[in-house]
Amino acid sequence: MLFDNQTMLTHNDNNFSLKVMVDSINQRLWVWDYSLRNGEAFSQYLKNKASMHSAAKIIIPARRKDLGELIKHGYLLEGTAEGFFNGKDAFFMASYPEPTRRQSDKLEQKMNDLRKILASPKKLAKKLPPGYSLRFATTEDATELAKLFNMVFSTYPTPLNNADYICELMNNDTIFILTEQNGAIIAAAAAEIDSDNSNAEMTNCATNPSHQGLGLMHIIMEELQRTVLDRNIKCLYSLSRASEYGINLILHRMGYTYSGTLINNCHISGQWEDMHLWVLNSPHLK
Repeated sequence: MLFDNQTMLTHNDNNFSLKVMVDSINQRLWVWDYSLRNGEAFSQYLKNKASMHSAAKIIIPARRKDLGELIKHGYLLEGTAEGFFNGKDAFFMASYPEPTRRQSDKLEQKMNDLRKILASPKKLAKKLPPGYSLRFATTEDATELAKLFNMVFSTYPTPLNNADYICELMNNDTIFILTEQNGAIIAAAAAEIDSDNSNAEMTNCATNPSHQGLGLMHIIMEELQRTVLDRNIKCLYSLSRASEYGINLILHRMGYTYSGTLINNCHISGQWEDMHLWVLNSPHLK
């Protein structure tokens, strides 16, 4: 699904085929699908498009058989998602046409925080506090959800402050779960399901700042996970802001495995964000 400031490019010849999203908000190219026969031609095409669209990063969820060719042409492994392609692993390979995009000044502190998280015990979610309720969101909630996202994020890689966009997500196999208090939406998160590849991304996590610390997001995420697993999905994953200790701690506590960090991967709340990749191990999946 595309929105303003995104364009999908396609190419198909004897050397390669691909679908690549030009994402001007995040100044990157994201390869959605591809078939690689000539690595040189493939790499040069992406370099040209990156230059044309001022994209400072190229990212490819790649198949194992293509790793050698991509590494040969300067791509770096940033993360691995077990089972991403209908049970087969994906390798998130990145190239930086603008080298400064690869420089993350606060990465060392973020990795120190990650080590603390990984050393902590796994836990089940708390019970829902009195006065709060949990339910699936509907399109009738889109306006209030947009207000919540607008409150939590000054900027975001997708237009979650737009109710029409949220309705479009819901109508295209994205599940939102929320908590309420006195009829007001307090927290929400979503699972974006890719039925073609049998994977789902746990994403769009937001809690009203005045209600943080109650364990609401952990409760929502566990309910989302149960819902997605009932749909025979082979891979659950999340890309979480490395600077946000809480959501990374939740994913660790839920049994997700830290699987890499995508450097300066997107633009959130006015700054570039490194994104930790978390993947639910296959024994947890049906």
